[in-house]
Amino acid sequence: MPEQPELIVEELEFPLTKSFKYTAANGTLSEAENITLYAPTGKDAAACSTLRQGFLRAMKESMQDSDLTDAVAEAKEAMDALEEQKLLGEVDADEDVVALPSPLEGGSLFLSGIAMATTVDYAEFLATFRKLLLGGRIAKIDGHTKLLPLHLDNMDYKDLQDLCGVYVRNFIEG
Repeated sequence: MPEQPELIVEELEFPLTKSFKYTAANGTLSEAENITLYAPTGKDAAACSTLRQGFLRAMKESMQDSDLTDAVAEAKEAMDALEEQKLLGEVDADEDVVALPSPLEGGSLFLSGIAMATTVDYAEFLATFRKLLLGGRIAKIDGHTKLLPLHLDNMDYKDLQDLCGVYVRNFIEG
């Protein structure tokens, strides 16, 4: 069996939808455009474990949902149809038909599943992520400046949620 390629992300540049002002390391007042995200280290294990546990609880709860069972059945039917098209020559057997999503896509949607889970305290989940951000290791404004509580207070709430979803999806979930 051929080995599956593994996508390992060590760093992501997260574009903010709404910039905020901050004082750069050189002392100049700047507008934050991006948050650079880095893979967690062992020092981040406690917060990452809490986030992973919340993610897994939400997954378990959603797997018990009949709508998810229906979605899995539909996906299986679509894959079977694709295999049939390949056999009939309608689709090139070597062609990549399914594109991998961008690591930056779907942060809010991904986090929605966690927010809807009755077994996860969503406010605590976001508070844990906020603590992780403020630890100084996993996120920097425009790749250089450590995030401070004032920066997170001034960050757009949707950006914070998207940032959390993207981080959990790329660095915690796997």
